[in-house]
Amino acid sequence: MGEAKGKEWLDTHVHSFVPLAGPMAGAESGTEQFLQPGNCSGLAPAVVSFTDGFAMVRSWGSMPLLFGNGSNLKSTAASHYFFARMEGAVHIEMLTAEYAGLGDDEMTKVHIEVKGVDTGSPLAKFLGSGLTGTSVKGSSPVYNDIYQFAWEEEPDSVEGRDITLKLVDDNLVWDTPLGEATFKLSTTSGEDPASVTKFTPDTVIKVSPNEWVSLKNVTVNEKATVTLRVRFVPASCELSPEFQCKGEVPGCGGEADAVATCAEKSAALEAAGLTTWAPAGDNYLPKTTEEMFMLEDIGPDFKMWQQCYAEDPIFRKIADNAAPAIKLCQPIYGINMKTQMGAIFKRTNNCWNQGRRTNFFVYDKEATVAHSGYTCKDGQVFEKPHACPQSTQYDGRDFTTLKCSGDMTVPLWSLRAPAQWCQDDMNVNIIEIEGGTHRGVLGMPACHYAVLSHIFDTPTLTLRVKSVSVSAGALGDNGEAASAVFVQFILGDKRKSTAAIAIAKANGEDDPFGAEAKAGTVDYDPEVGYACEMALMQASGVGGLGKGTPFPGAETAKVPLAELLSAGVKQEPVEVSFGEGLSLKLEVAGFKEKKGWCQCW
Repeated sequence: MGEAKGKEWLDTHVHSFVPLAGPMAGAESGTEQFLQPGNCSGLAPAVVSFTDGFAMVRSWGSMPLLFGNGSNLKSTAASHYFFARMEGAVHIEMLTAEYAGLGDDEMTKVHIEVKGVDTGSPLAKFLGSGLTGTSVKGSSPVYNDIYQFAWEEEPDSVEGRDITLKLVDDNLVWDTPLGEATFKLSTTSGEDPASVTKFTPDTVIKVSPNEWVSLKNVTVNEKATVTLRVRFVPASCELSPEFQCKGEVPGCGGEADAVATCAEKSAALEAAGLTTWAPAGDNYLPKTTEEMFMLEDIGPDFKMWQQCYAEDPIFRKIADNAAPAIKLCQPIYGINMKTQMGAIFKRTNNCWNQGRRTNFFVYDKEATVAHSGYTCKDGQVFEKPHACPQSTQYDGRDFTTLKCSGDMTVPLWSLRAPAQWCQDDMNVNIIEIEGGTHRGVLGMPACHYAVLSHIFDTPTLTLRVKSVSVSAGALGDNGEAASAVFVQFILGDKRKSTAAIAIAKANGEDDPFGAEAKAGTVDYDPEVGYACEMALMQASGVGGLGKGTPFPGAETAKVPLAELLSAGVKQEPVEVSFGEGLSLKLEVAGFKEKKGWCQCW
């Protein structure tokens, strides 16, 4: 078709783009869901466990579309989405063991301690303050447990931290020790891991930061050998090559997402007397998304993110906030709700069995943030309504006037990103709805009215009663009393009525009002409610706006707005029933579709 023909087709067939609560620059909450277990969009724990729900979220190939990117950060008083407490950590992956003389029905487990790390274990009284793995049957158990131990004192060093393995025969009443071994790790000296055949109190194993080393068939005592892997992760570890981004695409890490720390933004914040938010204290480090991927050891997910998004030419345009080739955009979204904008993490001392590890980090519930525009609760950081500093422009150069927050889920400038498209000769009409949440705004009358106003020349509908039908059976013994009937429209707290017609004209034939057709019409404004209620009334006189009582046996009828719109577009009457033998036909008029709008009702 070619670019020119494609543009011509869009001009002819596409009237406009109306994003409703659209996260155009992603959202911190999207990245956070990928890093931390949550309720999985309401599915956990009712339908799936938190662990399985978390695995399900990470399996969704569309999740990186929702990752927060740096272009959103650039227009806010934030430099990063994430901070982590400065902690060193040791990871120990306990793989297998061999026990001489142990029965095949015996259950064993491994308890591990690291010097200076208090895990708060309930078994500390009996086994010491450490972590205990899974109980496995047999003399050649396959444990496949991974342990994490973290500390704050000297977080970039592992020197002098004894690691103690306690092999235990898991009995119902009292566990029997099967062997114990202690060794150390060092980044400066020690034995090559491949040469270690027996653990002694003097065993020192040389490791490189953030790299796994394997210890195979190492003797604990004459009855037990073990195979395991260990890794030391310092607080200030560098980004591994396999987690480095090309940095060309916002939302995919690297330099393109580092724009929030640029000199121009810093100068603009300083001019407004502001700083970026950060955890209180000097024991935290800012973390990029790719650093969190590395620290959580989710290499396959990182690879998918880069290959399927950073290298996708269509996503690259979306991530760069390129304007669609259309002439009109009307974003509609909620504002000034307490909105997720960041998270503060710390490591958890824990042990997980193979396939059940969720995350090495948890929310730091002790963290605080001292900033006028942000609040922190249980490690999650939020934009404050009416107080969060935002740039008035997408380039993040003026923070002096705008104080606003997003829609509880998506930050303000991700919702507001289409404002930049004005530079591409697009007409952008932004509608911000005070107090609208990310999903809740879709049910708010203000949102509905904005959409209707955009689609139709006038959203006020004219409802005309085309016919009324009261059967002989429905009339029954009420014939003399019900000499006339009329229709009452219940419009919010107001009521509008047609003129009354003689009961003889309520025979289902068209135009019962004759030349006085206007007497059978009312105007309906969708602002009063998104369904139209009607009641069939009986009156003692004909004509006028008669006062009356509900017709015996008639129930109030309700017609949804969508049905009224559909009837108006298709120019087909709506059939309304009030009960057995009681009905009317309603015509909808008074509006027309705007040029280029596709019928969707």
